[in-house]
Amino acid sequence: LTDDEIIKIEDLVNEYIKAGYNVETKVLPIEEAKKLGAMALFGEKYGAMVRVVDMNISKEFCAGTHVANTAEIEKFYIASIESIGSGTFRCLAFTSNDAQAKIKENTKNLEATIDTIIAKAQELVKTAKAEGIDLEFNYIKRNIDVFGYRYILALRKEVAKCQNEMKELEKSYTAKKSQNALKSLDKFDSLIKNNKLITLCDVSDSNLLKDMATALRNNKNLDVVLLASKDENKVTFVCATKAPYNASNIVKEATKITGGGGGGKPDLAQAGGKNPLLTMDALKHVEEFLA
Repeated sequence: LTDDEIIKIEDLVNEYIKAGYNVETKVLPIEEAKKLGAMALFGEKYGAMVRVVDMNISKEFCAGTHVANTAEIEKFYIASIESIGSGTFRCLAFTSNDAQAKIKENTKNLEATIDTIIAKAQELVKTAKAEGIDLEFNYIKRNIDVFGYRYILALRKEVAKCQNEMKELEKSYTAKKSQNALKSLDKFDSLIKNNKLITLCDVSDSNLLKDMATALRNNKNLDVVLLASKDENKVTFVCATKAPYNASNIVKEATKITGGGGGGKPDLAQAGGKNPLLTMDALKHVEEFLA
C-alpha cells in the first residue's frame, strides 16, 4: 500500500464512523451467512454456526465484540500498516477522541530525533563560534496541524528536513574550518628543516590534514610534509611528498613506532597508529629515517 492509499483508507473509515451506521449481529448457519454475502477472514476456520456482524456497508463473520453504532468509534487514525501476505495487511490504528494523543505518543521517538538533532546543531554552532567560525542552523521546528496518518507522514518529513539541515551545517563547518586552516599555513615556516616539515598539529579531521599537507607541499615547494594528529586513543599520520620520496613508505615508518598501519599513493598517504603516547618518538624516527 502506498501512503496515499493508506490515507484514503483512513478517510473512508472515518466517513463511515461519522455516518453513524447501526451495527447488528446475528448467529446463523454458515451456509445461510454466506448467502447474505458475509465476508470470511482469510485462513480462519468456522463451525456450523457463525456470528455475522452487519453494519450496512460491510458484513463479516466475527466472534468479537462490536459497537452498536459506528459513531461510537468517534475517530480512527492509522499508526502503521504492514504486509503479512500477498494482498493481506495488518493495520495498527487508534480510535476514540484521544486517538491523536495516542498517535503522538506512538511517534515520540521521531519527535525525540528532531530534538536531538537540534541540540547537536546548537552545540556545533557553539563550538564553531569558539573557533572563530560563524555558522547558522536554518531548521525551525514547526507545529504540525494535521491528524492521523497524515501527521506521521508530516513528522517523518520534518525529521528528514532536520537531518538534511544538520548535514549542511556540518559541511559548512568543515569547509570553513578548512579555509581557516589553509589560510594559516605560515605558522609552520619555523618548523621547516632541509625542505621538510615533520610536526604534530591540532587538526583532528583526516581530510583536512590531507588538504593541509598537500597545500604545504605545493605552496612552499617542500619535498616532504608529515603531519600527525592524536587523541587519547589513536594517532593519525598524513604525508605529502615530491619524488623521489615515497609518502606511503614514510607513514609506514611512523607506525613502526606507534603500531598500526596504512598507506596510499607515493605522493599522498595516511596511516593510523595505536599508541598516541609514542607520537613524538615516531616523528623523530621519521626525521632520522629521512636524514
